[in-house]
Amino acid sequence: MAMPNKANRMNQLTIMRRANGELFTLTRDGREHLAVWPNPEGALRCKARNPELLVFVPSLVASPFGQKNLAHLRTEDMELFFLTDTGDARLRDGRKMSWTELDESLPASPPRAAAKPVRADAARVKS
Repeated sequence: MAMPNKANRMNQLTIMRRANGELFTLTRDGREHLAVWPNPEGALRCKARNPELLVFVPSLVASPFGQKNLAHLRTEDMELFFLTDTGDARLRDGRKMSWTELDESLPASPPRAAAKPVRADAARVKS
């Protein structure tokens, strides 16, 4: 079985959210940081060992939910904290992550498909 390349692994960046959409954050140096995991599996391992995460579920950063919330947090100047998957699931194991690094890790957005033109004869209503 082939190992996923770094780009594919980074496409799995994960955040944790409650059912009401509230995101899980950590306080570092007196500021709130959005917690970012390398993948959903790491987030679930961390959830299993940290009771404060029991009401949260993983959500991919690249998902529509993730993108919508990240756009909002970016305008609020929220900082990011990338949790490393050391196997210990400690919420202090990690490093600050820049918004640029996060952006570079996301898959490129596919171009929007152009609307197909409707043939004039197909648009006519027969009476």
